[in-house]
Formats: sequence, C-alpha cells, structure tokens
Amino acid sequence: SKGDIEIEYCNPAALIYRGLWLSRQFYKFLLECLLGAPHGYLTLAIYLDEAYPGNQHRPDAGRGTQCIYLTIMEFPEWFRSRSCGWLSFSYVSIQNMKDNGVTDANIVNTMLNILENDTGKPTNSDFAICVHDTIFPFKVQLEVADWPQHAKTFSIKGHQGTVCCWWCPNCISHCSPFVDPVPVHY
Repeated sequence: SKGDIEIEYCNPAALIYRGLWLSRQFYKFLLECLLGAPHGYLTLAIYLDEAYPGNQHRPDAGRGTQCIYLTIMEFPEWFRSRSCGWLSFSYVSIQNMKDNGVTDANIVNTMLNILENDTGKPTNSDFAICVHDTIFPFKVQLEVADWPQHAKTFSIKGHQGTVCCWWCPNCISHCSPFVDPVPVHY
C-alpha cells in the first residue's frame, strides 16, 4: 500500500526441475513419491514463520525476518521431518515489509503467481514439471502454520485464536489432533 519491495527468492519449480535433471537419485526418489501419491499429484505445502535472531523483544524488529519454506507432503515422514525436507523460498525483512505496507498475504500471493506461471498447467494440478518424459504434477494445497500466521497470510480477523483454520471455524475438540501422522485438514 505504501510502496514496493524487492524480494530475492528461490523459485521452487526451477529448483525441483534442476534437481531432477542433475540427480538421478532425486529423480527416482521423487518418482517414488509421485507413484505413492493417492491423487496422482504431489502436494506442495507452504510454511511461514517469523524469526527474530538476537533480541526478540527489540522494539524496531531490527533483524526480524519472515521465513517462507515449502515441502512436498508426499515426501516420506522421515525425510520431511529433517531440514533437507524443507525448501527455502525466501527470507523477507519484517521491517521492510512494515515500511512499505506489504503483508504476508501479498508475499504468498506473489509466490503462488510465480508457481502458476511456470512449466504448464495440466487440468488436475497447479503446475507441472516434465523431466525425462515424466510429468510431475503439483498442487499447492496447504499452509502449515499457527492461527496468527493463518490470519496474517489470508488477511482475516477475529476468532481470537479459538479456531485452528478459517475454513472450519467451529471444529475445535471435534476430533483428536493426532489421528493422522502427517498434517491434514482438521
């Protein structure tokens, strides 16, 4: 609303494409993940979290950073639970965002536009990568975050943190939160 900011980012489609071309092991690994995917596509999950190195209570949020990561939900749990299971998208200065009126929703919207304008658009996916005559379709479906981050990402207000997601505002305590070993829509 006040201005533009320049953000350096790593395009996830380009990173995955490069990895598939350079590493036969990664190609085989991702192909196994795709073959085991229940819907025939790989699910890209977004994770945002603020980090404050040093003094977290510094009033100017000096080194505060909005960290944006992605993972593929069809990665095995043992792989996804390690740092190598999360791909870096970008690290954005919170102070720079505040100074220019840029919100988390703006950042996520830009990221989704970057992904949508990539290598093709099959009917059942958001984007696809074709390597060695194999099409790897991807859908961007989940944002893994706590309620305050959901509220900031989707520009929503209210609920005072009493609900876990804005699609189902009254679902707290309706089921055990650990029924499934991987993140699911709750």
